[in-house]
Amino acid sequence: MGARGLSQALAGPCMKNELSVLLVDGEEQSAAPVREILEKSKSPSMQVQWAGTLARSVELLDGTAFDAIVVHLELPDSQGFDTFARLKQHQAAAALLVVMTAEDDELALRTLRAGAEECLTRDEVRAPDLARRLRYAVERHWSRMPHEARVLAFIGAKGGVGTTTVALNMAAAMLGMGKSVIAIEMHPDWGSFSTQLILTPARTIRRLIESAKVSAAEVQEALFKLPSGMQVLFGPQTVEEFSAEINAEKALMILKGAASLADVVILDLPPGPSAANAALVHAANYSVLVLERERAAFESAVAHLPMVESWSAAQRTVGALVVNRISFVESVGLDEITKRLSCGFLGTVPPAAEVLAVRGTGIPLALARPDLAFSHSVMQIAERLSVDPVKYFEV
Repeated sequence: MGARGLSQALAGPCMKNELSVLLVDGEEQSAAPVREILEKSKSPSMQVQWAGTLARSVELLDGTAFDAIVVHLELPDSQGFDTFARLKQHQAAAALLVVMTAEDDELALRTLRAGAEECLTRDEVRAPDLARRLRYAVERHWSRMPHEARVLAFIGAKGGVGTTTVALNMAAAMLGMGKSVIAIEMHPDWGSFSTQLILTPARTIRRLIESAKVSAAEVQEALFKLPSGMQVLFGPQTVEEFSAEINAEKALMILKGAASLADVVILDLPPGPSAANAALVHAANYSVLVLERERAAFESAVAHLPMVESWSAAQRTVGALVVNRISFVESVGLDEITKRLSCGFLGTVPPAAEVLAVRGTGIPLALARPDLAFSHSVMQIAERLSVDPVKYFEV
C-alpha cells in the first residue's frame, strides 16, 4: 500500500482530487475503451491500472490501495462469484462495480448482497457516464465504511527536544476529551515510552514489523492497554530488536490497522529523514514539528520544516510546537520563531519543573496532574489539533 493510498483512505473520498481505480478484464482490447473513459474524468481525475487475471489483480491489490475496482467476473483464471469474493477479501476498502457478461439476476443479487455497489452490463461499462457512476459508487461505499481515526504525527526538529513526552501527553489529553486513543512509538531502535510509563512491555512494534502482512487484529494483539484506557504500541526495547529503519510499507500497514481501532492515533516519529517518516507524515491528518527555544534546536527546525512540509499531503497540515524544557539565557524569542518558521504556530508547553514534581508515577502528566499549567497548555493544543482546519495560537 502506498502512502498516497493510505492518506486517501484516512481522509475519505470527499477530500480527494484523484481516485485510484483497478480495472479487471480478461480482454485487454475490451478494457482499453473503458480505461480511456475513466482517465478522461477531471473531477476527480482517475488513475487506472489494468489487470487481465485474478492473480495479477491480487498482486496489484497487495501493493496498492485502490478506491474502486471495476471487475468482469469471467476471467481466464477465475469465474463468477468467486472472482468477486476474492477481490473483496483482498481489499474491502475499495468500492466494487461488477460487470456482467450475460444477464444473470441471481448472480447480480448475490454480489449486491455481498457488498457490490453496482452491477453493470458491458454496454453500461462503456457509457460516457461511467466516471460519474463510479464516483457516486465510491461515495456510497465510503459512507458505509467503519470510522477511521484522526492521525496526528509528532516529529522532533532534532533528538532530545521532548517529542515523546509531548506525544504521550497529547494522547492523554485526547483521552480526557472522551476519545479512544492509540499512541504508537514508530521507532526503529530504542523507544522511551516504556521509561516514561514505567513499564516493561512484553510486546513491541518489532512483532508487527517482522510480520508478512499486518492486520488490524495483529495490531490489536500487539497493543498494551493502560489503566486509563489509552492503548500504546511500544518501540523496540532490546538491541536484538533494533534496526536501521522501518520499512515504509510496513509502517503504513501498522498505521492502517491502528486507524480502524480508535478515534485518534498519535505517532511519535524519530527525527530526521526516512522513507517511513515521509510515508507516515503524508498519511497523517496533521503533523507537528516539535522544537525547543534553544538556538540549535530552532535552527534545526528551520532547516527541517521544508522537508516535513514536502512530505505532507496538503498545505497547512504542518505546525510548530515549542517545548520550554530548559531555561536558556539566549533562548530564541517567540517573535523570531513565528517569523522564520513559515507554518502555523500551535503554542508552547511550560517548563519541565512541573514534570519533576510527579516523576515516577508512570502516568502522563496531563492525566496525573490536570491542574498544572503544563496540562492546561497540552489540553489547549489538543483541542486545536482535534478540529479541521487546525486552530493556531496567535502570538
